[in-house]
Amino acid sequence: MNAERRIPAPTRAAAGDARRAAPVPATGRTRLRTAALALLLALGSAAARAEVSAAASGTAPLVIDAPRAARDADAAPDRFLQIDTRDAELRLQALVRLAAARSALVAAGEREADASRADLDETRGARLPRVDAGARAAFAGASTPWLGNGRQTSASLGASVPVYDFGRQSALEDWRRRLAEAAALGVDATREAVALEAATLAVERERARAQAGVQRQYALRMAALADRIGQIVAVDRGRASELVQARKTQAQAELARDAALATQRQIETRLRRFVGDDLAPADGIAPALIGAPDFEQLSADARDSRELRQLRAQADAAGSQAEAVAAGQKPQVSLAASRSVGRNGELNAGAWMAGIQLSYTIFSGQSDVAARRAALERAAAARERVTEANAQRQTQLLETFDQLAASFDRARGYGDVVRASDELREATFQQWAELGRRSLFDVMSAEADHYALRAAYLNSLFDGYQANLRLRSLGPGLLAAR
Repeated sequence: MNAERRIPAPTRAAAGDARRAAPVPATGRTRLRTAALALLLALGSAAARAEVSAAASGTAPLVIDAPRAARDADAAPDRFLQIDTRDAELRLQALVRLAAARSALVAAGEREADASRADLDETRGARLPRVDAGARAAFAGASTPWLGNGRQTSASLGASVPVYDFGRQSALEDWRRRLAEAAALGVDATREAVALEAATLAVERERARAQAGVQRQYALRMAALADRIGQIVAVDRGRASELVQARKTQAQAELARDAALATQRQIETRLRRFVGDDLAPADGIAPALIGAPDFEQLSADARDSRELRQLRAQADAAGSQAEAVAAGQKPQVSLAASRSVGRNGELNAGAWMAGIQLSYTIFSGQSDVAARRAALERAAAARERVTEANAQRQTQLLETFDQLAASFDRARGYGDVVRASDELREATFQQWAELGRRSLFDVMSAEADHYALRAAYLNSLFDGYQANLRLRSLGPGLLAAR
């Protein structure tokens, strides 16, 4: 992968000497930003997952040791992300396949496809000879003596086979074959839709977990600040209003934390419908969505997508149906033969017949003309839908590609602002705690601004991930092997 195309993540330098460490070289900074993305937010490596897990539990701050990350990146610049990215891609493929395999909607589509194939077999059967047999036994009487009275029995056997139908049978078979093809492609499209929904929920779950971690840290920070002010108020009662203000901000932060956790739980509830009670298959897929795919290749893949192929098959089926209707209005020629035997009272009876049968509708009140016109119009409408769907898909590609680029650009910008905000809040806190040159309002405002920026950074980054998911679904599809 080209590290220059990665999206940088905000990093916090360690306190004290770490902030005054020598600057990282340009290549190291690029690698550092790339590594920080995977470590801090994509949660691609085990170390990052452990670090974020500790931060989420409140046992450790969510901090990236910049000098250490730079050293690790310099030691293994290619290995640092590639392993995590490949692992994330494997996880993504496993997730979407699991969701498709569990989906009742996909199973219903497969049964519909089986039914369409059975319809095709039924239509093909009309090309073969048809054999009918019949029998009858009854008691009857008649006033005419020579007709016989009493028991009557008869048996008959008939066979017919089409000879020439002006292509009607071939058109009907092609119609059914196209419908069966469209049904099979519809199953694939349903699988892709299920895969996209499952992957979207998995990414949203990672977003919610990251946001919950940020809100938890903010609540802990406000709790620590309130405790410190409580110690001050114990000595100086004149600053009691500051404690009230700090407690209020702490309560607001805890409410925001609880809301983030509730959002996470709700997403997990929806995700269980796709993967079951064990949500482990939905973990760690975000690194697979780093970067932007090639637009030209996406556009080519979109023109040959399952949905468009399904619409084309439906349009071809409508055209074949129109041909079948037109051919059905012409003479139909077949061979027919029959043999019957029976007994009427005391008399034996029997007959046979063999010959060519021709059927042709001379007048049907213009219903045949209307049926043909309706079939042709349906075929034309189906082709128009193909054109519109292709144009709509290309528009979605352009729009989603722009959303991806804009989201990752915002993430870059927020990354720089978050780093500056981190320095500002630390300086503001020191000036308030040690020099008394800032008010408590300044401290809490700086803290709130910093954590709001971190939340905005996460939203921009995960918006980019979601856009990447949609791009892949519009193009080759999430279920396509990579």
